[in-house]
Amino acid sequence: MKAFQLLSRSLWKRSGTLLWVFSFFLLPLFTPAVFSAEKDDSALFFEGHDLMEKRQPEKAIPIFEEVLQKYPQSKIRDLALFWLGRAYLETKQTDKSRETLSQLDQAFPESPSGQNCRE
Repeated sequence: MKAFQLLSRSLWKRSGTLLWVFSFFLLPLFTPAVFSAEKDDSALFFEGHDLMEKRQPEKAIPIFEEVLQKYPQSKIRDLALFWLGRAYLETKQTDKSRETLSQLDQAFPESPSGQNCRE
């Protein structure tokens, strides 16, 4: 019985170590690139959004444009279009704002962001 307990403890320690190594070193290699792309587009978007909250739309514009250019299939594309249109509006670029919000409305007619720009 004592030999079994020692063996099971030894295996548990080894498997715990293997699990730790797998979790921190090997698992990221097998994680799909989609997750990192979503993280990247979100981080970039929130950088622009933070600038809008700080009342710096002129600095937010290139960031939102970068989100749209780098991540054309992003799940937050509608939000990026909305905030880009708003940033254009706040910098008195009404034609660009109208064009961007029109693009939002056409591409995402059911989006709450698109509905907000119509109101």
